[in-house]
Amino acid sequence: MPGNISRLYWWIYWFGKYGSNSICQSWYEQFQFYCEHYQSGKDNTNETSTITGKLTTEEVAQKVIPSVVCIQAYSNTNGYFGTSSESGEGSGIIASSDGYIITNAHVIEGASALKVILSNGTSYEAKIVGSDTATDLALIKIDATDLQAAEFGSSEDLQVGEQVIAIGNPGGIQFNSSVTVGYVSAVNRSITYNGYDMECIQTDAAINPGNPVALW
Repeated sequence: MPGNISRLYWWIYWFGKYGSNSICQSWYEQFQFYCEHYQSGKDNTNETSTITGKLTTEEVAQKVIPSVVCIQAYSNTNGYFGTSSESGEGSGIIASSDGYIITNAHVIEGASALKVILSNGTSYEAKIVGSDTATDLALIKIDATDLQAAEFGSSEDLQVGEQVIAIGNPGGIQFNSSVTVGYVSAVNRSITYNGYDMECIQTDAAINPGNPVALW
């Protein structure tokens, strides 16, 4: 509690508690209520705001991390013996509870086998459903049920200055479920990738190869 509030509190405390003036007693009760909530606010700054209803950074991480997966791509190194080795790693986002996962096309490009590792360490073999190199998007599928699918929002609702959270696996499984925080620097940034024009979200959240797949 700041010093000036503390001194004022004790002044009101003494007159309100020991004085007979009902006004002072009312001040004491009201100020005591304020101080209790002031301290409560300090101790619970990470709680969900009851005014805005927005989730805290910690709550977002807890909610989204189970929907983010690590994808390991394998390619044949010896066609005769069918030997394969890991050729790359990336991130994916669970799109449906029955195992459909969205990732980048370059993550699975040229892969002869795919393995998906959930945030809890459970791993599955995956198959490619479809891939589009122009937009660098791909859809894969694992044989699983009751997965925690991500909740998708609309980029049209974003505003410059809003806080965003990036979640993914930079560098692969070794750094899985990494969380970085930043702000929306700009929206509708036009860029051309592989000859395809697209509008992107600019953010200062730290983003490394392999992450993110989730922006909140």
